[in-house]
Amino acid sequence: MRLAVSCAMNQNRSMQAHDLLMKKGIAVKSFGTNSVIRLPGETADAANVYEFGTTYKEIHEDLCRKNEEYYRETGILYLLERNMRVKEKPENFFERSNEFDLVITCEEKVFTSIYEYYVGKKVGSGRFVMVNFDIKDTPSDAVTGALEILEFVEEVNRFEQEGLEYAVRMALERHFERRSSMLLFSVVSL
Repeated sequence: MRLAVSCAMNQNRSMQAHDLLMKKGIAVKSFGTNSVIRLPGETADAANVYEFGTTYKEIHEDLCRKNEEYYRETGILYLLERNMRVKEKPENFFERSNEFDLVITCEEKVFTSIYEYYVGKKVGSGRFVMVNFDIKDTPSDAVTGALEILEFVEEVNRFEQEGLEYAVRMALERHFERRSSMLLFSVVSL
């Protein structure tokens, strides 16, 4: 199964899931859907803005030059250090070249932007299943969300020999049984 996880900026939630899935031996790619990467600055009106394709190392070095102590205290440098161990740079979902069978999004806005991108477009002949986990963009919620995503993907893998859509349906049912919450999902035609 070709698996992708996407959040807004490919910094926190999708990278936490990418890291955990990779450590469990599950092949995965991660992405963001925003047009640029915005990381909090030292004041509310001074965000740090980077283009997709800027390496995690370059972002880390830039923030260290600006105020290493501040960005260490906020935890941003720790996230970037984790990200550097996982892959070289953040990637934009809409600029990718690979196709996926299952795309997991980490917030409804990301789900909607991917869905709307494909509505009415004929960009291929395939299809993929998309499932949304609404995860707040905090480090602790990203950890909890990554564990839920891992549990879900393991369920999909358990039933995959019956077909992907069946496997996803079974994983959705199991998720509902465990958590008493429904996940937003769709089959997207390319």
